[in-house]
Amino acid sequence: MESLGDFGMIWRSDRESPIMDRLFVCRLIPFFLLFVISATPAVCAERVIDLTASDGLKLKATYFAAEKPGPGVLLLHQCNRQRRVWDDLARQLASAGINVLTLDYRGYGESEGEPFDKFSPEAVPQARAKWPDDIDTAFRYLLSQPGVTHDNIGVGGASCGVDNSVQTARRHREVKSLVLLSGNTDLNGRLFLRNSPKLPVFTALADDDEFPTSIMAIEWIYSLTASPEKK
Repeated sequence: MESLGDFGMIWRSDRESPIMDRLFVCRLIPFFLLFVISATPAVCAERVIDLTASDGLKLKATYFAAEKPGPGVLLLHQCNRQRRVWDDLARQLASAGINVLTLDYRGYGESEGEPFDKFSPEAVPQARAKWPDDIDTAFRYLLSQPGVTHDNIGVGGASCGVDNSVQTARRHREVKSLVLLSGNTDLNGRLFLRNSPKLPVFTALADDDEFPTSIMAIEWIYSLTASPEKK
């Protein structure tokens, strides 16, 4: 385990057990977020909500409310999962005083749209081009909640959720921290991380990741991230 200073660490797993779901690293997120905000354990209240995308499509999300006002975090799933993979973690964070919103991308989970596993090669870039607007809809909902303090907002994602998280931070100055798990981002995202020394970034990976290129990608992201707290 390599220290990232006050804000996190790169986590490596050298386990000899069979390959586990890559989401095991999500259990590490609370350690990062709780470095940013200390909270007293509290009751978690959750509700399933319907969001309306800019083109009228219905997006499904779940909001996990903390008992008292506190920070908020938006969690974005991988491209072969859906928002429910975050449920256990979201409940833990909400119980610790952090308000959480999880979102199903269009075509995933319970959101409307053509199912992602039926996408033709041509349809993939068209669907992904609509993600920023969809995610912004969810982000605005998170900020609109009365218990969310706007000066302490985080975004976390795994796999393709890494790029979605970085791009969300690029679009919204309210984002004060990022959690990036086994994924990559594009050139604009990398330049943003390189030029954002005040943005704490937590990165995590597993040596037995089912997608080996994700290991190199997240190490690359860690190496170019400008935040001094990562050292």
